[in-house]
Amino acid sequence: MTTRLKMTAKNAFWSYFSMGISFILQFISRTVFIYFLGEEYLGINGLFTNILGVLSFAELGIGTAINFSLYKPVADHDIEKIKSYMYYYKWAYRFIALVICILGIFLIPFLDLLVKDPGDVGNIRVYYCIYLFNTVTSYFVSYKYSLVNAEQKNYIYTNLNLIINASTIVVQIVSLFIWKNFLVYLLTAAIFGLIQKIFISVYFNKLYPFLKDEKCEKLTKKEKMTLFNKVKALTIHKIGDVSVHQTDNIIVSAFV
Repeated sequence: MTTRLKMTAKNAFWSYFSMGISFILQFISRTVFIYFLGEEYLGINGLFTNILGVLSFAELGIGTAINFSLYKPVADHDIEKIKSYMYYYKWAYRFIALVICILGIFLIPFLDLLVKDPGDVGNIRVYYCIYLFNTVTSYFVSYKYSLVNAEQKNYIYTNLNLIINASTIVVQIVSLFIWKNFLVYLLTAAIFGLIQKIFISVYFNKLYPFLKDEKCEKLTKKEKMTLFNKVKALTIHKIGDVSVHQTDNIIVSAFV
């Protein structure tokens, strides 16, 4: 079996294993969530997840385009070209994080149009800001996953993600048993999520020390144009994905 096939088999095994464990933990978490907090909070969770999913349209497929562009320099062990793409990727995602943050804050006064009668669930704006914080901060780290993806070492991220997410879910379940409070539940996820992002950032910096090197060649006009053309093509796919998967809770909440 070739190395490429071995890596594919390894990635597939850990991916299926991770999905299985995550499914079980999510099922237990949702059951405990509904038991202690009720369906209203679950609806708010789905709504805010959808809203931020729509805002993620600002990404426009840049990540996918750069991931694809990394395959050749990774195969050629061209460190300088990898640094160039990763540097461009990093600043593109920081700009996207800023755009999503601004748009997210802009939406705060209009939440009442989407949640017309939230009931006795507390301050939905505070909850929304925590969701927004989790989404925005993810863009400062997620670009680093592209390298393990290009090297077909997805299992590294899969395993790290499984361990940290499983720990977060367990702590959230414990917090529900102790406090039965949605705000504590969200803060637990936010704190563990921030720890996860810091840990992954440090881990990938050690795995790929050149990521810390700010000195790198700029992408050529031809390379930027190629990226731009790929992003244009992926934008249509992004529109379809957001329209199908990130709007159901928003529509239901606005009309019910």
